[in-house]
Amino acid sequence: MNKLALLLPLCALFAFNAAADVTYFAAVSAPGFNPSFPIVQTSASFSGTINGATNSAAANLATGMLGVLNAGTNVTTPGVYETIAQLGDTITATSTASGLSGLNLGVNITENGTTSFTDPSSNFSFLWVYMFKPGTFDQTTFVTPGNVLISRGYILGSGTNTNIADSLFTANDVPVNGVFGDGQNTIPLQIPFDTIGSNFQIELVLGSAELVTGANETWSADFIDPINVSLSAPDGVTLTSASGLLPGAVVPEPSSLPISAAIIFLAVTVAAKRRRKTA
Repeated sequence: MNKLALLLPLCALFAFNAAADVTYFAAVSAPGFNPSFPIVQTSASFSGTINGATNSAAANLATGMLGVLNAGTNVTTPGVYETIAQLGDTITATSTASGLSGLNLGVNITENGTTSFTDPSSNFSFLWVYMFKPGTFDQTTFVTPGNVLISRGYILGSGTNTNIADSLFTANDVPVNGVFGDGQNTIPLQIPFDTIGSNFQIELVLGSAELVTGANETWSADFIDPINVSLSAPDGVTLTSASGLLPGAVVPEPSSLPISAAIIFLAVTVAAKRRRKTA
């Protein structure tokens, strides 16, 4: 089987639709489990086996965690065995000083993966980081000119299927910005606020794909020792997130007006009850 022909189902995995009110999410997918997403939830996980392949994935906004395990032993059934974990949030940056111009958002990523293959050319593992205009987590908009503010892509582990990886990266409008082998790695990003503005959406996608063409393939791409991400900002800049969970961002403060209105309503209600009791 032509490995390039297997690219189409893998690309289709990333053409998902979302409702207009999705401002944060966590989602996973694997062979035999491909839910409709993104949906508003703060964590997701799955583990299963199919045709001798073992796939596990997890995502958690509260810890900024992504993890995948994509492994198989003597698998002969052709196909794409991919495991995906992803999360996203809507971020607002506010400055108490002279604004955000000239300042950077920090995206701090650590990962510790271990990979082994009978045929490294059948596998690639990757991490994508997107920042794009607020709206919905609908990746069909990612390739619309002007929607993507920042995209960064990284090849992880020792898989060498760069032909398919390059095609998938191109199809999803993300460049290859680095290659990280097995072991513990740190991927620090400094993103200028001048580029992303004060309100944006961030999405991280961790995945591993094995393209089985019929041979007795054995592989393991183990990134279940999770990737962790946190945000950071310079002094005087506060980051809030729609989920209120993503590390480095805080829960949005409720507006003072609704609170004041609630207090006034409560006071009026209590006074009215007291008048009725004394009447």
